[in-house]
Amino acid sequence: MARLRRFLRWVFLLTLVLLTIVLAIYAFALRPAVERYALSMLTDMGLPDARLRIDTLDLDHAVVSAISLSKSDTLTIDTLEAMYSPDELKRGVVHTLRLTGATLRAAIKDGQLDLGPLTHITTGGAAGGEWPFARVELKSCMIVLTIDGAPQRFYLDGVIDRTTAADFKVDLHLRWRGYETRLAGDCSLKDGRFISDDLACTTAAALVQWPDSPVAAKQVDIALHFAADVGMDKAHVELLPTSRLAAASLQVGEDTWTVTLGNLSAHADVNFAADKSAIDASLAFGNLAVANEAADLSIADIHGQIPYTSSADGPAGSFATGDIHLGSDTLPPLAGSIRLGAGGLSLDADWPLLSAASVTIHAAVAPGEVNVTASLPQGHIVDPTAIGQRFAALRDLEIDGGVGVDAAMNLVDGALVPRVTLKLDGVTVRDRKVDVTIEGLNGAITLDHLTPPRTPPSQTLNFTTLRSGKLALTDGSLAFRIDSDRRYFVERVGVTLGSTGRLAAHAITYDLDQPLVKTDLYIESLNLGDWLSVLTNETIRASGTLYGRLPLTFRPEAHWKLTLGEGFLYNRPGPGQMALTDAKLAADLLAQADPRFATDPTYKTVRDRAVDALSDFEYSMFRFDLIKEDEGMMLRAETRGKGRKGKDPQEISSLVINIHHFDTLLNQALFTTSRLNIDDALKDFFEGKGK
Repeated sequence: MARLRRFLRWVFLLTLVLLTIVLAIYAFALRPAVERYALSMLTDMGLPDARLRIDTLDLDHAVVSAISLSKSDTLTIDTLEAMYSPDELKRGVVHTLRLTGATLRAAIKDGQLDLGPLTHITTGGAAGGEWPFARVELKSCMIVLTIDGAPQRFYLDGVIDRTTAADFKVDLHLRWRGYETRLAGDCSLKDGRFISDDLACTTAAALVQWPDSPVAAKQVDIALHFAADVGMDKAHVELLPTSRLAAASLQVGEDTWTVTLGNLSAHADVNFAADKSAIDASLAFGNLAVANEAADLSIADIHGQIPYTSSADGPAGSFATGDIHLGSDTLPPLAGSIRLGAGGLSLDADWPLLSAASVTIHAAVAPGEVNVTASLPQGHIVDPTAIGQRFAALRDLEIDGGVGVDAAMNLVDGALVPRVTLKLDGVTVRDRKVDVTIEGLNGAITLDHLTPPRTPPSQTLNFTTLRSGKLALTDGSLAFRIDSDRRYFVERVGVTLGSTGRLAAHAITYDLDQPLVKTDLYIESLNLGDWLSVLTNETIRASGTLYGRLPLTFRPEAHWKLTLGEGFLYNRPGPGQMALTDAKLAADLLAQADPRFATDPTYKTVRDRAVDALSDFEYSMFRFDLIKEDEGMMLRAETRGKGRKGKDPQEISSLVINIHHFDTLLNQALFTTSRLNIDDALKDFFEGKGK
């Protein structure tokens, strides 16, 4: 019995010694051998610069760390942990493979995908094309994709589960700049190719902001479904009709657009080979609609097809729209070519905005760059009604002459900055509704904001003549700015009335929500004859010049156009001349100044001499004063002087005529085309009591 116990003790000690020897061989010989074997396999796959370290190697568990597959660290893995059973090892599979801290670095430059040394991999997976892992877990992994020098980092976590020898399910979560996308579906790995009939890519986010871009999508709901066939050297991907892409709104700079997507389809063929890396793809879309509520703009039935190739001379696609609705106007459809290449997206179109003139449009969009130009070449408008027929707000206008438009939109400091310039050269504008005509209109108006429309200060227009009724203003100039589609500010306006008179006004604000314009009109060197000619249909002729100030108020909804405030006009010191061509008119004026001229025989003699004097009168003073009355304004006209005929001409020390409701008379005289009956006018308005 004692001998048996000694024998068992020696067997136990021998077993410990043998186990120690085996573990020593395993630790110091097997692990390096396995490392050498693994590196040899990677070299055979085309990765001779791969590096790794085996930390743990047991019969059911292995940990490999510090993995790099190239000198440039294109693909690195912090830790790779494998869990298996001896039986699984015999079959060449692993139950669970856990990758922690894997980083893949790739680049797209000049339209080509660069995976570095990974493009030289020469084999495609386990023998027979079977997926060698029952489960793959990804934790804290990252893809660094550099596009034309700008790196974008995508963080990846998820699980891949094998369902059969070559089939598996994927459930991956990709995070990018705070946005999370889920990739899920059934896939297969056959003959080294990744195949899926329906791989769903879903994203939901309150806000998606593209980097270095003024574009942001709000309330995004994306469900894209792909069919894919991806090998080590090439891939084919199709966008399935079950895809859904929606956003409540699209923010482009300060503008908000509502986008409704209809039909989408796409396919892409990618070649990963290093010597001929290339991408060929195509995107088709239909029944797309966009709208901008602030601009009251909507475009429906947008459709087209965009091919893409990584070569510099890729093919051009095409696009077209339905009618474009701007406010109450329906504008013609837009159609043209569209190209997506290595340099970004470009678009060209000729838009038949007017029957005889097209707008040329070019747009180029690239990472960090947006350039859009549109031009209506400045030229003579053959049909003066063409613009009015196109835009309802201008339907009463006839526009003739040189009209051109240059427009541009560029990305500046992350914001879209528009600039639209309307150029006018010798333009004539006639408003048939109110009978106002502007001739010789020249200048340019530049908008630097579209919604709402705004201009920089000091926009300047000049015109040769403005006609309204019997009023003719010449040599006009206008400096202004537009604050919005409802508010305008006139910095200064100046015109010539008659032969010499200069009229000017400054700092005029016009707000359509409070349609009231108030300003002071300053008059300098106004020819008295021109002034009286307008008021009396040339019944009174005079010479001399006037200076003064007239407060004006303009109310578009009022019965008449102008309301006058208390102001004055006075003649330059020195004598002037006046003549009343109608003797009866002169007698009536004297009778209104003093009734005794009509009833007293003695005064009748004086009246006859005064009438004779007024037919050829030299005045020493002429003054007009506007005085407020209970209803309207009264013009008080006063003159003094003497006749110029005979040896003893009649002197008139003071002749005062009060014209009541003068603002009504002035509006009639200035803004109506029918000539006033001067006798009726005097009867109606010259009812003041003279002194």
